[in-house]
Amino acid sequence: MAQALPVVIVGGGGHSLATRRTLLESNEAVGPRCDILGFIDDNEGDLPLRQLGVPYLGPIDGSTVFDAYYVLGLGYPWSRAAMRPRVEGRFLDALPGVVHNAAYIDDGLILGKGVTVARTALLQPFVTIGAHAHVSAQTVVAHGCVLGNYVSVSPGAMLAGGVVVGEGVEIGMNASVLPGVKIGDGARVGSGAVVTKDVAAGAVVVGIPARLVG
Repeated sequence: MAQALPVVIVGGGGHSLATRRTLLESNEAVGPRCDILGFIDDNEGDLPLRQLGVPYLGPIDGSTVFDAYYVLGLGYPWSRAAMRPRVEGRFLDALPGVVHNAAYIDDGLILGKGVTVARTALLQPFVTIGAHAHVSAQTVVAHGCVLGNYVSVSPGAMLAGGVVVGEGVEIGMNASVLPGVKIGDGARVGSGAVVTKDVAAGAVVVGIPARLVG
């Protein structure tokens, strides 16, 4: 059995709970086994990870240099993108991509550093996911999809075959994206939206079919 990698979770809020569970129950055929040392957060209060007994290791910009890897336990793409340069110099590196052992994965999966894939996600063949992205529970990412860095795929979302999602995109809960659609960097897809055509970078789309907001 491979040795577990020491890991520090960045952030102790609500999303970090899902991150913790994925690390504890990772699929060792896909990513590393993990030993959670604790978490860092600028809030020293009674955060959810503290309530579960995960040790608090100090603030985000503290002076401690960790002989460990880090994973960004933050829910929003823009939060993860802003946080990465603040912390990476204090760690060995970002944690290799981790998949929960109750996620359903197929051949040809490529994961960037810091990726987390939650339980019950379904990833079909030849999916590529960029660094520090997160794929939530009860999602479907179909064959040939490409997800950029920092992407968030929220619970219940479904991406059909060949969808290309740019960097920093947020796909809302129960949203659907039709085959071959391209979503530009920094765009946001509202919960329950059905995206039938390409979405420009930075756009916000909602509704059925999805329409531009503003």
